[in-house]
Amino acid sequence: MALDTIQQGYDVVSASNERISVKTITSSTHAAFSQSTFHHVDRVMIFRVNIDDDKGVSVEELFDAPAADAAELMREEWKVRLSGKPGISRNTSG
Repeated sequence: MALDTIQQGYDVVSASNERISVKTITSSTHAAFSQSTFHHVDRVMIFRVNIDDDKGVSVEELFDAPAADAAELMREEWKVRLSGKPGISRNTSG
């Protein structure tokens, strides 16, 4: 985990010192990123939390890529679109 509670754009620091932005979703079809802090990120990981009354809770990895690769997929809104073919869009606010 990152050493400080509030980091500039990332949530976790890996054993190899990668700064990772981790997003979790439940029913959403996208994950948003901040354009103003994205340059601090080395890797992007997106997980879906699945809740099922019979099976319980599970976590599914939807996206794991270097930040540069994720940025290439992004569109104008800075969001990763997860329905259908994965794509990313950019949110320019904050």
